[in-house]
Amino acid sequence: MHSLPDDNKIHLWRTQFPVTTSQPVREQKKSWQKLTHDWIDDILISQYGLSKEEAHIDYHDSGKPYLSNLADKVNISISHSFELASFAISSIPEMGIDLEKKIPKKNLNMLWEKLNRFEESLTAERFYAVWTQLEAYTKAQGSSIVESQYITEKLLSLPKEKLIHGVFNEKSWYFYTDENDNSTLSIALHSNAPVEVNCLSESINA
Repeated sequence: MHSLPDDNKIHLWRTQFPVTTSQPVREQKKSWQKLTHDWIDDILISQYGLSKEEAHIDYHDSGKPYLSNLADKVNISISHSFELASFAISSIPEMGIDLEKKIPKKNLNMLWEKLNRFEESLTAERFYAVWTQLEAYTKAQGSSIVESQYITEKLLSLPKEKLIHGVFNEKSWYFYTDENDNSTLSIALHSNAPVEVNCLSESINA
């Protein structure tokens, strides 16, 4: 059982759902989305001791999720990519997460070319890091980015490290990025001090 995270702490949960070869990916995506929300609901109740009412997730007009009965105490962010899912919970108001499964570059030509305009010889590792950081920042803001060129240039100017800090529109932001052979995940949060990220996981059996 976990307590809700204190100030300047984030609990990061990740999982992977079963993949079947007998069902088209498009149909499985719908199933994975439902499984993601069921999984988060179960985590909030079984791991944090929340009631069904407290674990209820609602959405702002922007699409940003929140716990409607605990919005004054904690914030959440959700991301899923194919069979991979993640969510973060924190007391930090402006916090967003993005998870992307690595797929062949040919399926990402438009995004790749967009970022490649700012940095020549863009590697796949760098591409996924900046892409997820950009998406996580968008989710943290709770709105679409109208200054994507400015944000992209700023992100590309930051060090290539797991935890980086930058000032965006006179606000202090931290970005935590975790990468493995299968996926890249980034958390963006507005904070004036480094944040402790506790990585948790729960397996989903086929």
